[in-house]
Amino acid sequence: MSKPLTIHEPSSNDNPMAWWFLDLWRYRCVGLLLVLLQLSGCGGSGNQVVESDLARETLQQVLQHWQSGGQVDDCQAWVPPVVVGASQWSENAKLLEFRIVEERPLDANLFVNVELTLEIAGRRETVVEQYCVGTDPVLTVFRSMSPAF
Repeated sequence: MSKPLTIHEPSSNDNPMAWWFLDLWRYRCVGLLLVLLQLSGCGGSGNQVVESDLARETLQQVLQHWQSGGQVDDCQAWVPPVVVGASQWSENAKLLEFRIVEERPLDANLFVNVELTLEIAGRRETVVEQYCVGTDPVLTVFRSMSPAF
């Protein structure tokens, strides 16, 4: 007949350093297991990939609306709504012309360099601005404050 399995409880005669080392080893194993699970993909998915065509079309619609004299807040009433943050538009600069120069998808956003010809306080000015356009979960167009490229 075999003996039942018993768990050894530390007593005053046991070496306290041995128990400390065993606990440390257990914590390290648990930590390593958590790191391996995270690296293997457990724990959620990464960023969504941007829908580049939809992002480009959204940016073009927003810029055409600005060029036609529309207001920045009008875009939120569109179906689907577009959240827009364009400081020059909000500061009453008039968009005369625009041209998409370059674009790059990066994770969940499309970064687009756009050459804008603006009229600001009666002065004509051409600048290149980078816009960050998102498609998920809502359509967004914002001027990129720290250019991605």
